[in-house]
Amino acid sequence: MLRLERNRELYDELKTKFPGCDNVWKWFLALNEIPRPSGHTAAASRWISEIAAKVHPEATVKTDAVGNVCLKIPASRGKEHLPAIVLQTHLDMVPTTNRPDFDFTRDLIEMYVDEAFLRARQTTLGADDGSGVAIALALAEDPTLDHAPIELLFTIDEETGLIGACALQPGELLSNNAKYLINVDSEEFGEICLSCAGGANRHLRFPMRRGPLEANWKCGKINIDMLMGGHSGCDIHLSRANAIKWLALMLSENECALSGTPYRICSLNGGNAHNAVPSHAEVEFAVPAAKYNEFVTGMTTIFNALVSRWRHVETKPPQCHVVDATFDQALSFSSSRTACRVLECIHHGVFSWSEQVDTLVETSQSLSIVRLERTSNEIFIVVFARSSHPTALTHVHKTLESITAIYGGSIAVHGTDLSGWPAEPNSKLAKTAVSVFEAVAKGPAKVTSIHAGLECGVIMSKFPANNMEAISVGPTVLNPHTVDERLECPSACKLYEYMVKLIAALSS
Repeated sequence: MLRLERNRELYDELKTKFPGCDNVWKWFLALNEIPRPSGHTAAASRWISEIAAKVHPEATVKTDAVGNVCLKIPASRGKEHLPAIVLQTHLDMVPTTNRPDFDFTRDLIEMYVDEAFLRARQTTLGADDGSGVAIALALAEDPTLDHAPIELLFTIDEETGLIGACALQPGELLSNNAKYLINVDSEEFGEICLSCAGGANRHLRFPMRRGPLEANWKCGKINIDMLMGGHSGCDIHLSRANAIKWLALMLSENECALSGTPYRICSLNGGNAHNAVPSHAEVEFAVPAAKYNEFVTGMTTIFNALVSRWRHVETKPPQCHVVDATFDQALSFSSSRTACRVLECIHHGVFSWSEQVDTLVETSQSLSIVRLERTSNEIFIVVFARSSHPTALTHVHKTLESITAIYGGSIAVHGTDLSGWPAEPNSKLAKTAVSVFEAVAKGPAKVTSIHAGLECGVIMSKFPANNMEAISVGPTVLNPHTVDERLECPSACKLYEYMVKLIAALSS
């Protein structure tokens, strides 16, 4: 159940160099004896159940159908009547490696100390969110802690869409007394996150008419690349350029097209992930041969104008390349214009800002992916919207549904819509978290909100009767999801100290 033999020397090194949280190191190293990439967390779930008695002799444990686990730690004497404190983390990790022979479902992570950091050899470390798991277990095990009821909630497959959190059932794992939700999955010590956005993925499809090219038409291919792109939540406020939007404007708004020259699209592709701002896009097109050079010049002129407009945002020079192409079928001129108009109509960027936190985007939408293959009679579009407001996404989707209906398309929900978590800076938990941090750290906390997804919003929506309050904290984890992932060890010790004081304050 608790295997430290392989890393005994590492455990002793961590205790010596970074004292004050020995049990954090114990539980983290023990957890990393269990392969647990997303989609393969059953062994980690079983392990949590097996160690429950070691964590606390009176702990009760329950696992749900998907593998989420909850450990309930009874309150200290005289604290039984207080609201329960939930420490929430996720068991899975992102499996990234540059070792071709490494199998995350079988092989064990090789860890080492590098100055102030704990690292892994050519793989992700799993500090996201193994460090949160270890800190939660260590807190529950601490015999000196005088505390209210504590509920440790370990979810599965957070990294692949908050799957465990979405599968929670009201009344199944958390008690009706669960009030203060502390997510231990942030990645910078000193930050206290008070809000995250919900998210909703929509897949749009529009029928197109395709047919043979006329005689004396010339084919070309234009590629836009080297835009900065970025995260469609955390970076959406930066107003970075969207390569798909640029391409649609270059096709339909160039001077030659506006003068009446017909154009036909053969293929159109841009973006590669629902949660990323598209940094590249390409289109195969055809125009009458006599107008080809003028049309390309017009597209290049639009491109240069866009580069000039975005010059303060797109600090790396965007690239545009035009080459000849060969194909004999393409969308009709009408369908080509419709495709461009659809892409122009779909909003990309910020809709609104939060009134509670004036630096926080409240609602946004990303035009993330477009696909039209050479032989397809259908254009496929992925749109991802986010909001921390509980009802804003409903109105965003109505707008998207109207656009889809106007252009004769269809819209489908992809995956599970994720609930947002609105900022409540005056909640008891938030105010206590800030005041305790300032007392412990002798300096101000960095109170933040993020326009991206955390499990808090989903969990709170699953237990509405609890009227839960939430924050998210964590140790400093640099370069998560990469082979350069590393845990700043002193920050883990500081977070443990902070969490001890925070739990005591909430239990007073």
